Amino acid sequence: MENTNLIIKNFFKTKKNIVMLSVLFILLPFLLFFNKSILSKEQTSRLDYLKEDYQSLLLIYSSTNAEKELQKWSLEYPKEDRKVFFCYHNQEIEYLKNVSEKIVPLNIENIFLKDYKTVTELNHVESRLTDNYIRNKVLSNEKLERLGLEEESLRYGITGVGFLNFLVNIMCSLPGMLFLVYIFGDPFGKAYESEKIKLSFTQPKNRANFILSHLFISYIQTMVFLFVFLVLGFFLSSVIYGSGNFDYPVLISKVNTTIFIPIWKYWVRIMFIFGINYLFILVLYQLCVVYFKKSVLSFIYLVIISLLGYYLSRLIRTPVSGYNPFVYLDSVKNIIGIDYTNIKYLSGEHADGLDFIKVFRLFIQNESYFNGENVSKLLKENFSVFKYFFSMLVSIILVIFSTVKKAEKS
Repeated sequence: MENTNLIIKNFFKTKKNIVMLSVLFILLPFLLFFNKSILSKEQTSRLDYLKEDYQSLLLIYSSTNAEKELQKWSLEYPKEDRKVFFCYHNQEIEYLKNVSEKIVPLNIENIFLKDYKTVTELNHVESRLTDNYIRNKVLSNEKLERLGLEEESLRYGITGVGFLNFLVNIMCSLPGMLFLVYIFGDPFGKAYESEKIKLSFTQPKNRANFILSHLFISYIQTMVFLFVFLVLGFFLSSVIYGSGNFDYPVLISKVNTTIFIPIWKYWVRIMFIFGINYLFILVLYQLCVVYFKKSVLSFIYLVIISLLGYYLSRLIRTPVSGYNPFVYLDSVKNIIGIDYTNIKYLSGEHADGLDFIKVFRLFIQNESYFNGENVSKLLKENFSVFKYFFSMLVSIILVIFSTVKKAEKS
């Protein structure tokens, strides 16, 4: 108990720790208003694009040669250049009218999506959207209608729920974990660096206790801080913009299917994986400290090892990739949720200068969100609950054992 109190006191005596925590809490309101600004720009941009689509389509459909021109273009251009173009005729114009007036009924969108295949076949166009995407989008809209909820971005949200999701995705990512290790793991590095001479004259058992007690306290401090930080972020955004709905449906991709879960269950899954991943990163940092003796140098090595291990593991896939703990280090990407609200609109220009923009060209822009066959491939190759727990448990035990043994020999 005395050792625990000493560790906590030393943590708050370090000016760097106080400054970093203060900066993080001060940044919270700025993140909130930055989020609001990004969301506003996203919505304005979406509306502007759709208005342009509306005007362009009116121009096209007023031409007697419109159908001939569209078919001519789709057949003339090479297959790889036909991007994501398709037409919905009168239904498309009706949809655009609604959007231009800021009324976006989800059932109209579903009509488009359900008729997607028929329309693309009739117009001889090339689609970059998978069947899974279309099906999931329809299910998402139907779920929102049943719950009486409006569609909102899960990456950029002005409500408490949306902003909390934004913070969870930041703090539980690999860069977020490294940042937390820098704040809460560094006291161990400083203490080991300053007391290594004294520790060399103590019993091996005492050195092991020194390492494990620091590990326990650092881990608990991180979890308490993260809880306070997330609750404060939710509170601030809720006071300004409203709390939102914790039952907002999130579409989770599995190997062969997708399911809806409330957003709070989505967070529970992410936080659970984060807790295990963070422990692995923390013990890895302690191992670096014991080997390299300097806290700053050890943290630099930790960053290099973690980032290289993660990205190389993702790029180089082998039959045993699932047993590599570095594959799982980004907690958010292990739970593949899909946010459909960020939309990208593409346009094509006819050789004679006729500008035609075909509505509703969607694809998921953020690499954290996967689509269609990519989901199945990623999960089959990389993620298995058994492989995850087995690889992480074995790795954590081996790293702790190596750290203690190295400290005993120092």
